[in-house]
Amino acid sequence: MPTRRRKRRTYRRKRNIKRRTRRYKKRRGRRKKRRKTRRHRGGNLTVTALTQKLIDGGVPESKINTWGTGNTKSVNNLLKEIQNKDTALEYIDGMITRATNVVHANVYDKEDKAFSLYEIGHIDANGGLRPVSRTEGIREKFNPTEHPKDALKRGIREELGEKYSKSIRFMKGHHVYDIEKPVIISTDSRSYPGLPATYKTYREEVYMPELSIAHPPRSGPFKTEERNEDGSFKRYIVWEWRRN
Repeated sequence: MPTRRRKRRTYRRKRNIKRRTRRYKKRRGRRKKRRKTRRHRGGNLTVTALTQKLIDGGVPESKINTWGTGNTKSVNNLLKEIQNKDTALEYIDGMITRATNVVHANVYDKEDKAFSLYEIGHIDANGGLRPVSRTEGIREKFNPTEHPKDALKRGIREELGEKYSKSIRFMKGHHVYDIEKPVIISTDSRSYPGLPATYKTYREEVYMPELSIAHPPRSGPFKTEERNEDGSFKRYIVWEWRRN
């Protein structure tokens, strides 16, 4: 009998140890998962903390105070770009710098490049037209995990429309640009004055037969609808063809 009792006690101890081990591993796994999610969302960085980080990194506070006015973006916009991994902050020679990957494609009416597409304005939900500097083609920011060609297709889908992203044609013959080799430019950020910026720009040349049919070059300006991530209306983008 004593032997049986000892065996039972030994069995119960081992069983309890296994149970405690399993519970510990589950709790540990949940903690790891929560930590990973916080990092993905940008951690606990706030607008106030980001502002101080910028000042400590050498950006004049007087410049930051102008952000969010005119054509500039706010500190909150920069925080969202960082959280979405569209932008990263790096230190170059001790100065904080905004590093951005951009794909920029010239869009032509057809293969002979007679006309180029330009973005000339935005119309908001109230119908107000805001002219923009004539930007040739499509420009789209993307994070390092995305391939430049995929970013280009996404930009065309978001700004021109889904059907045009399915009819993209890349120029044949001698290529002026190589989308696999970026051009690196260091300059002052136009959206965030006072914050140095490094742009890795990936260039390409394309045309879309469906776009030229729907909006012929000589038909005048036209607009396309851009939506937010949740599907709600964001703005209209106004385009025009210009002869080369």
